[in-house]
Amino acid sequence: MKEMRKLKSGIDGFLGFAGLAGIIIMTVSVVLRYCFRLSLSWSDEFLRTLCIYVYFIGSAMMCAEGGLMRLELLDDSLKKKRRSRAYRTVVKIQRLIEAVCFGAFSFQMVQMTIGLVGQTSTTSTTPAWVSPLGCAIGMVLMTLISAFKLFFEKRELETAD
Repeated sequence: MKEMRKLKSGIDGFLGFAGLAGIIIMTVSVVLRYCFRLSLSWSDEFLRTLCIYVYFIGSAMMCAEGGLMRLELLDDSLKKKRRSRAYRTVVKIQRLIEAVCFGAFSFQMVQMTIGLVGQTSTTSTTPAWVSPLGCAIGMVLMTLISAFKLFFEKRELETAD
């Protein structure tokens, strides 16, 4: 658990730094373009790539905190009726579906990223695999977090009986 908190803290720090870097680069780019008629040719692609990394890794952090959207009608109705066994079963099924879906998405993104090795982007000489790697990292993180929650949720729910 201590390692998970360190990892989460490190990822939160990365996301904060990436957001700040994006704001600074965007501001400098706009000022140079409109005040001095100079252009940073790399800034648009860098910001696009940064956005992909922040979005998908941030989504993984939301998954870790339980902040992803889901339909809670069944959960709430089972809680109100005090059907704890049915509630635990629903939670286990939800965790399993999350882990399987995120795992399938991870596999596809890793395959796509590997397929782009050796190619460059159409707008610059940046390797084409750099942008999709952000999505792949986020999906793998979501898979690991979902599997971790499935394991510990199951263990926690068994000890609650």
